[in-house]
Amino acid sequence: NLTKKNKIFFFGTVLDNLRGETEGLIWPIFIYVSLNSFISVGFVSSLVAIGTILFALFIGHFHDKKGAYLFLRLGGLLCAFLWLTRIYFNMPVYLYISSLLAGFFALMILIPYNAIFYNKIAEKKDPDEFILFVEIPNFIGRVLLWVLMILLVNKFIVAFILAGLASLFFAFIKFEPYEKEYSR
Repeated sequence: NLTKKNKIFFFGTVLDNLRGETEGLIWPIFIYVSLNSFISVGFVSSLVAIGTILFALFIGHFHDKKGAYLFLRLGGLLCAFLWLTRIYFNMPVYLYISSLLAGFFALMILIPYNAIFYNKIAEKKDPDEFILFVEIPNFIGRVLLWVLMILLVNKFIVAFILAGLASLFFAFIKFEPYEKEYSR
């Protein structure tokens, strides 16, 4: 019943988790395989952290002024484009630059989606039930990604395509009636 009423949030959470797991776990493995260096993996993680910290304040500030949906759509498109380019370019410099950009673009999805999501929870009579409900799509996103990666060992392109498609979801989805409320 809760899933039927909240299909958009259910699928959004599955896809956000799939995108995030690919960025946080598959991408560092790809970096290591491509560059054969643990130092590179640490450097990439540092770039993502720096990008996230610097951009979080910017996104939070403009999110309130411009509306959640502008950033959600723009972030979805930019993340999808980034994953597409990662399929074709694996030069060390690009791996580092795209890691920094991934921190920026992921926040453009994460901050607005979380704002919409938690406002939805605030409307519920039993918010605890809704929060527990979210763990199901989180688990589904992880399992889906890892089963595919186990079946398709060394086929990083599959994870990159899935992450790109998951990002596109946020560029085109409508969270009615929330869109009217959070667009300015």
